[in-house]
Amino acid sequence: MALIDSDLGRASALVIDPHTGSRNALVRMLQTLNIPDITATSLLSDARRLLRTRRYDILLCDYHFEGQRGSGQQLIEEMRQANLLPLSTSVVMVTAENSYHRVAEAAESALDSYLLKPHRLADLSERLILIRLRKEALADIFQAIGQRDLERAAQLCVERFHARKAYWLYAARIGAELMLRLRRHTEAQEMFSAVCEHQAVPWARMGVARAQIEQGQHRRAAEQLHQLTAEQPECVDAFDILARAQLEAGQLPLALDTCHKAVELTPQSIPRLQKVGSLAFYLGQHELARQTLRKAQQLSALSDGGGKLFDTQTLVLQGLMSFDAAQPAALQQAHKALMEVFDDDPDDLGRRLRQSHLLLALTGLQARDTRQAIESARLYMADQMLADFDLEAGCNAASLMTRLLNHGVCLPEQRDWATRLAQRFCHSQTSTTLLELASAAQPELRDVFTAQHRDTRQMAEQALSHSLAGQAQQALELLLNRARETLNVRLVELADAIYQRHATALALPGTLIERLRELQAARCPTDTLPPLFRHGKRMPGELRLRA
Repeated sequence: MALIDSDLGRASALVIDPHTGSRNALVRMLQTLNIPDITATSLLSDARRLLRTRRYDILLCDYHFEGQRGSGQQLIEEMRQANLLPLSTSVVMVTAENSYHRVAEAAESALDSYLLKPHRLADLSERLILIRLRKEALADIFQAIGQRDLERAAQLCVERFHARKAYWLYAARIGAELMLRLRRHTEAQEMFSAVCEHQAVPWARMGVARAQIEQGQHRRAAEQLHQLTAEQPECVDAFDILARAQLEAGQLPLALDTCHKAVELTPQSIPRLQKVGSLAFYLGQHELARQTLRKAQQLSALSDGGGKLFDTQTLVLQGLMSFDAAQPAALQQAHKALMEVFDDDPDDLGRRLRQSHLLLALTGLQARDTRQAIESARLYMADQMLADFDLEAGCNAASLMTRLLNHGVCLPEQRDWATRLAQRFCHSQTSTTLLELASAAQPELRDVFTAQHRDTRQMAEQALSHSLAGQAQQALELLLNRARETLNVRLVELADAIYQRHATALALPGTLIERLRELQAARCPTDTLPPLFRHGKRMPGELRLRA
């Protein structure tokens, strides 16, 4: 029997297996390998609690948990979505032969391994050795990532990939992920495609689609993902990415249907339930929104540490629907629940303060306390030009203004609020559609968003005309002047694209470049979808990179 290197004598391990005999056997094997810190459980619910409270060096998890909600694979995916299962953890999925292919593929896609039942000590030892050898072989890449030198890490991945050195397939995935984060989308797509030519693994096919989405090729991405989900309907991340492609293309009803399918595969997924509820809310399907958002909140309350997956925007949407249904007690309960989250987690304080102001404004409006409603609304909109006032905040603002107007509260600054929202957030068909849906009950307000989207598109076309005519400086000045006033992310992205195209051929003024970098770094959020649509802290299909 091969021996594991000595530093495993300091390792910790978690064994998750519903079968007493198998669980005890795995514990004994780990003890034989001199691993001193071993925790074992038969319940997925206990495993979630344990993984939320500490980090383990080794995780052994069975695939099937009959009579329990979910599978081992779903648990691991959930923990990755919450960034609670880092790449440094050696994950081994334990499975019976009848699910071998599914588990082996899932393990490979996440840089992990699998163990086929009946398992022997030599089999487990071999798996841990292989994982350890791979981590050692890729140590320079992980070190560069740990030092935040992503360019260096990506280059090391490319070199290993082209030289077909050991573990080149793993390096290819890491490298392509890094390129996506570095916004080198074409290179990322090329690397994912090269992997597909060698072996059409799901993660590579999803990677191609993700790169296509980043380049605005939504239809091509959707075609590829439709094919993947037809061939492998259990590949839930593919449904998440397909929904994103549909969202980016402004196809909200299709995105809602796709999100439904993802929930059917993982009915206990809090982020996916919240995504369905959010889309249903904007599309006017309030009963569906109530059901799914309520279930997400209940699951969060029932699972230890579930708050890490629960998004407080769920409470805002519940509050808005309670206000519309004239249910003051439910509205107050939503605000109370938000205040309890304040106590549990002080992070993201600005966002939660705004959410509180919104619910208090609705409470005042419902109680006919116009003064409270106006004061809270003004406190909410005071943050309108802050960098963290994102599209979600903009849609909430449109929802609040609509309800103020519906109840006869017409403030002199509301027109200016709407104009600024439109200038900042009408940067795509999706963002404009969300704002239009949020203000659908007030046509005059909705028309402000529609008109501004048209004006922004015309300005972008004008800048592109300057660029094509070789007038890059004029194009950049036009875009940056407008972006500084509006904080419109699309104008900044277009300015960067024009700069990249002309940077080597033209001597552009340094002040222009400084203004561009300032807007990119501090003033214009790069996320063009609300947080609930981004599926927690990790984007669908994304590999969590941590050495």
